Amino acid sequence: MHYKVRGVVAEETDNYRRFWLYQVSDEIGREWYVVVGAGKSPFKPTMKMRAWMYGKENDLGHAPDRFLRDEIDEQHAADAR
Repeated sequence: MHYKVRGVVAEETDNYRRFWLYQVSDEIGREWYVVVGAGKSPFKPTMKMRAWMYGKENDLGHAPDRFLRDEIDEQHAADAR
C-alpha cells in the first residue's frame, strides 16, 4: 500500500509530551492521521522515549485539532490506569 503524507496539520505540548499530527491518505482514498510524539510513551507510560508514532483511520471525520485532542485525552486515561 502507498500513502501520501500531507504534513503536520496540528501540534500540541501537554504534560511533558510533545505531539504532532500528520495527515495521510491511502491509495483508495481513506484518510488517516499519524500521531507522532516525544516524551512519555503511550505504549508503556513508565518509559520516556525520544520519539514514537502510531496511525489511526479518521473514521469519524474529525478536524485535525479535535482528533489530536481526543488522542491526548486517551493517553491521559491510559496513564491513570
